[in-house]
Amino acid sequence: MSVLSYSIEKVVESLKEKSLSEKINYFEKELSFSCDDFSNEERYVFYCLSFIKQLSLLEHFSDSKKILNELYIVDAFYEPIGGILGYYLEILKAKNESKSHEIKRSYLPPQTSDFRKLNKEVYRYILYAIEHLDQFAEIYPIGGAADRLHLVDEQTKKPLPAAKLPFLGKGLLSLLIEDVQAREYLHFKLYNKQVQTPVCMMTSIEKDNHKHVQKILGENNNFFRDPHSFYLLCQPLCPTIDKDGNFCVESFNHLKKKPGGHGVLWKMLLDKNLFPILKTQGRNKALVRQINNPIAGADFSLLAFMGYGLYNDKDFGFIGCEPKEGTKEGRNVLVEEITDRGVNYYHSNIEYCQSGLSSIDQSFLANTNILFCDLQAVEKAVIKTPFPGMLVNYKEGKCLSGIKKTARLEATMQNISDSFSVYSEEKDQSPNLTSFVTQCDRKYTLSPAKKVYQTSGSLIETPENAFIDILKNNKTLLDTCGVKTPDVIHGNSINPNFIFLYHQALGPLFSIISKKIKGGEIANGSEVQLELAEVFIENLSVNGSFLLLSNQPLGHVVDNRLIYSDRGPKAYLKNVTIDNQGIDKDKVKDYWRCEYQRKEEVTIVLEENSEIFAEDITIKGSFHLVVEKNTKATLRQTGSHIEVIKEKIDSPTWKWAYFIENNEIKIEKRTL
Repeated sequence: MSVLSYSIEKVVESLKEKSLSEKINYFEKELSFSCDDFSNEERYVFYCLSFIKQLSLLEHFSDSKKILNELYIVDAFYEPIGGILGYYLEILKAKNESKSHEIKRSYLPPQTSDFRKLNKEVYRYILYAIEHLDQFAEIYPIGGAADRLHLVDEQTKKPLPAAKLPFLGKGLLSLLIEDVQAREYLHFKLYNKQVQTPVCMMTSIEKDNHKHVQKILGENNNFFRDPHSFYLLCQPLCPTIDKDGNFCVESFNHLKKKPGGHGVLWKMLLDKNLFPILKTQGRNKALVRQINNPIAGADFSLLAFMGYGLYNDKDFGFIGCEPKEGTKEGRNVLVEEITDRGVNYYHSNIEYCQSGLSSIDQSFLANTNILFCDLQAVEKAVIKTPFPGMLVNYKEGKCLSGIKKTARLEATMQNISDSFSVYSEEKDQSPNLTSFVTQCDRKYTLSPAKKVYQTSGSLIETPENAFIDILKNNKTLLDTCGVKTPDVIHGNSINPNFIFLYHQALGPLFSIISKKIKGGEIANGSEVQLELAEVFIENLSVNGSFLLLSNQPLGHVVDNRLIYSDRGPKAYLKNVTIDNQGIDKDKVKDYWRCEYQRKEEVTIVLEENSEIFAEDITIKGSFHLVVEKNTKATLRQTGSHIEVIKEKIDSPTWKWAYFIENNEIKIEKRTL
């Protein structure tokens, strides 16, 4: 430990649990001077900067009080580790400390539950999760900088956060909510009960992230959910420090600050009293996801993971998957920590930027940042460890003094799992942990959109790659349905040969969707989008663009609130052929945006309690139809002409009935 680190550590220990006035008195005695022009909060930060020889920072600000108050917010947030001094100390220690203590710690591949294939055991967990969905909350850390996406507002040219990425024409946040509603709809179809999952989102002021998230909720009418079911937690930004130990100034009057890592999530939940609030709503467990991984809701992995953790009453869990070369991913490990009194074991995550980890190889599963947690257990853990997995990762960035390598103290949300350790007097091959790791198929679990695609560069971790992986999964689904399709891409192309997208409530389980769609073909260069949950489609052939849309596919709306019901729109299509010119490929900027101009298209929009019925017809060229509320439209062919016959209906004429038989979900089309 350096002399400065040692001095700071002594002061941090001396000031522990002291009041602000006591801290000020301590410094005035130690420094032998006082400054009376500031408030107590400002004075304290001034003394801290003086002690660590960083008062020159104030020279870059026209108003010293402004920057002192900014830093006091940081001090208050990091108070559990010694405030601004403790924050600074942790960065110095990470830069200067020897790693010799790692010798006593071994990293072993954890034992896992294999969820790569659907079997009876996995199905049991799926059903358990669906049945007990009302015990879950969902938590999203969505306040990261997302600098590598280079996302900007096309009009203002201001940088935008990942939440604004227009992925699939919906946006990443909208896709997360769609996944939630798909699970809730599945619960309704099986148990005829309404569930509304509370969603906690940690935002930040970085790139106006918090305001953008609020705007997304407003523009989408809170997705027709109770606005009080959304909890927005705006994390404070923390200062960056260069390798010489100096605070970085981005420009005159602006300190260079960044979010403190997704690990501050737990302290935000604690500070905002969310643990008891969720408990009063009967929410004991939570699913944690990141916004930049839209693929994770595919098929059954999330439900099986949730069900396993709940069924076995676990405190914490990870989804791991096979690693992919060229990615910057953490690894799930079992830590074996030898102490003087015995051996500690716990599941953990080792980040890719941590050094000295030669034992971590491809046999260790990649961490997906998809987590399960028991809220009461995590609440206890975060009181003891408010900033888990603290690390320092230096990156080059622009500062007032030029390009420098800077870092901030980052906490990692996965490493709260380090708190759930078990003790053994000797080495244990199978420690009985309250945490767990499941192994899921990567193609259904992890394909993040982290960075912008550079022409001829790697596709890894780009929106293009995430889009292609989604289409590959959807091709696997269509193969199960007996629908003929071309390969998604040829070689290293980023332009797909066909597009098939659907609302997650159509399943989300592939086994359910394969009962709703049977046979047919999607030709090369064609596009099908199904924004419905209730369809019967048999032998649909599409050459061109076919859009079956609805603004409210899951039921009906009462007082601006979505009610899951059988009054959602329905489509019955049998032996239907669509033939048009489809997408104008010369005008496509990015396929993953789904903002296409089309030469011709068939678009059918269904409103609440509306139905479309079409059998043995061919639609050539463009065709646009809106089926109004409480209306059934039947399409009939007369030569090359399509006749539309509309009739009023008071209630649905048919529905998919869901039930459980032999411990599996079955569905049956029933006439009403």
